[in-house]
Amino acid sequence: MPAKPGIWPSDEFNGCHAQPWGAFCQMTPDIIISSQDLDRLEALLETLPASLASSRDALLAELQRADIREPHEIAPTVVTMNSRVRFAVEPSGETFSLTLSYPANMHDGPDRISILSPVGAAMLGLSAGAMIDWPGPDGNTLRVRVLEVCAPPGSGLADTQTGRAAQ
Repeated sequence: MPAKPGIWPSDEFNGCHAQPWGAFCQMTPDIIISSQDLDRLEALLETLPASLASSRDALLAELQRADIREPHEIAPTVVTMNSRVRFAVEPSGETFSLTLSYPANMHDGPDRISILSPVGAAMLGLSAGAMIDWPGPDGNTLRVRVLEVCAPPGSGLADTQTGRAAQ
């Protein structure tokens, strides 16, 4: 799927994926995103206020480098929007089990993580077992490892108004 002109940051720098915080050339594994998630995330990003520019730019950079596929082509082990994900954050080694959510759905329960958070954006499109280095809110590097995709949203069936997975 071709990039949309005008909203994508530059694509590469010295063979590394260019990130809004500079050439972040540590661990950036391949990611897969559904065309449905891409459309919804692009719509979300177009509405974000200037105060969220760094979150917007980081997520745009991830969307740019993603392999975009139709929802029915996404394996159940890939983190998609509304997936329940068990993951670890290093160096602390803490593990969490959270649902990757749109900001509007954060009120749906306490065990959610926003796609606009550093860890949420980092996990999108990763497969179980993959890990990625990502700058944390304090500027230190976090290593996020996806341990398990516990409850993928199914075969791309979701409410088109809210982005919520079909029950």
